[in-house]
Amino acid sequence: MAQAVDENTHGSQTESEQRLPDVFDDIWKLYESVDNTQESSSSMVIQGKVKEGIGLCEKAILMINQLSLFSENEELQEVATQDIKYLVVPAILAYFTNLQTKGDRQEIVAKAQTYYKDFMRLCKLYGVTDVDVSDKDREENQENTRPQHPPGARGIPPDLIGMARSRQSKIERFKKQKATESKLKELYEKVKEPHIDDEVKREYYTTLLNKWVNSSLDELDSIEMELTLLAGRSKMGGREESGEMSKETKKTQQKQSFRPFIITKNDLQKKVFGMGYPGVPTYTLDEFYEQTYKNLQPEQQSGPSMQDMANDPELAATADEQAAIEKERKEEMDDPEELAKARNWDAWKDDHRRGEGNTTNMG
Repeated sequence: MAQAVDENTHGSQTESEQRLPDVFDDIWKLYESVDNTQESSSSMVIQGKVKEGIGLCEKAILMINQLSLFSENEELQEVATQDIKYLVVPAILAYFTNLQTKGDRQEIVAKAQTYYKDFMRLCKLYGVTDVDVSDKDREENQENTRPQHPPGARGIPPDLIGMARSRQSKIERFKKQKATESKLKELYEKVKEPHIDDEVKREYYTTLLNKWVNSSLDELDSIEMELTLLAGRSKMGGREESGEMSKETKKTQQKQSFRPFIITKNDLQKKVFGMGYPGVPTYTLDEFYEQTYKNLQPEQQSGPSMQDMANDPELAATADEQAAIEKERKEEMDDPEELAKARNWDAWKDDHRRGEGNTTNMG
């Protein structure tokens, strides 16, 4: 049987060193403080407690190993009652580790996953749970639980039954966790009494282990999802750094992918594709406006826009009045361009009767 740690002695520790029970008490106080706080986990105060908690957990694990408290050749009933609580230290270390906000997130999450798995393996070794979280067994379990559809089955996604089972498993685990937490509160009130039966104390610690087993399984599910997302993001970042997708390329792709309207560039494209052929995006209206506006003469740019006149009828009337005055001024000054325009208009009216035009479909 592994060596037990006396709550009232220093075990194998010297007088100058902190005792393992005291270290665990400090760890538990920090855990409750962080877990019950309303403060953001990224705050300096919480991150300070997280860092302290990680250091204490690592210290406790070192002391547990030095004392050889646990062995692969024993069962839970062989472990001293006061030592059962130390089995949860790797899970608390995982909890603190996962709360870190500084450093590489992928590395942090991978560490937390390792600590949770260590805790789960330890619990399986001592018969607290029958769940095996090793990678190999996890893959085999997924293969075994994968639904086998009969040939020709239609209308059912191949993973639908597996998803339903996973959801049902999480619901059952949630209900079990709530019942465990309720039982833990009742036992905690009894444990606080000065004279407590050893069996009650033992039941409290084993219930505490079960509570952490359930929460660790939930955390491992979340960690697997996060690691998948982080790995995908890392690949995208690698492609950007290697120059496969530069910023200029991104801008060009984004600009081309949002072309709502199409205007052909030249007469050749009009003949080949026709006006507004949807398969050959060329200019957006914004681009067309910019290019056209740049070619205007300064006097043309100075006039009010059609949009302005549509929004302000008085502005439109003023513009018409100014145009009439300008026309009259040019006629009085015998402006060659204006005189030619007037003669051409008179000639056209002589050759075309009023009302003459397209009479198609007019009966």
